[in-house]
Amino acid sequence: VGETTVLFYGFTAAGDRVECETAVVVTDEEHPEFASCPDSFVVNSSRQFPHVHWAVPEARDNVGVVAVRRTRYPTGRITWGQYSVRYTARDQAGNHAVCSFNFHVKPIP
Repeated sequence: VGETTVLFYGFTAAGDRVECETAVVVTDEEHPEFASCPDSFVVNSSRQFPHVHWAVPEARDNVGVVAVRRTRYPTGRITWGQYSVRYTARDQAGNHAVCSFNFHVKPIP
């Protein structure tokens, strides 16, 4: 990714050397991808603050992932309710990918 100068040269029929220089620009248009993304799930619990966890999604990119942001940590005690989780991976070129899922913590009567 970036710009480089390429020099071409050859010879005329008279044997003179001729050159041509050009810039080649390589851009990254390939978005990162998540190798895994959890499915939505339900946690049934008689405790109001059960321990909830999930496998952290793994992001990959052809050039390299520079940042992964998340809306919620993958472990902890969470009260009853419905929650959305979103992971966003970004590469050097600003391309991004999203992994999102929901979970529901339900009380058991």
